[in-house]
Amino acid sequence: MEEIKELTNTNFTIILGDGEEIKIIDFLIENERCGWSLREIISNTGVSLLIAKEILSKLNDLVIIEIKQPTPKKALYTINKESEIVKHLISLHKSIDKLLLNYY
Repeated sequence: MEEIKELTNTNFTIILGDGEEIKIIDFLIENERCGWSLREIISNTGVSLLIAKEILSKLNDLVIIEIKQPTPKKALYTINKESEIVKHLISLHKSIDKLLLNYY
């Protein structure tokens, strides 16, 4: 069984805050796989269903995420590693980890 990384106070959220968008982006970057259902995302991030739907729609519009099976009951969300924005976010994520590793 695949291990899901705990998202309470990650380095990313320590630096960027714990807003709902950051929590979802952090979760998808930290837990790469072929896709996460909406239910899995909300249970692992603590973001409410309604807010998560709004954020995922916005992130999809910005090409930050991909919807692998875009049907209402079977949609799977994943980070879009081909997006320039995501490449920068992943680089920032790694930089924050390195910075805080050296700091503590």
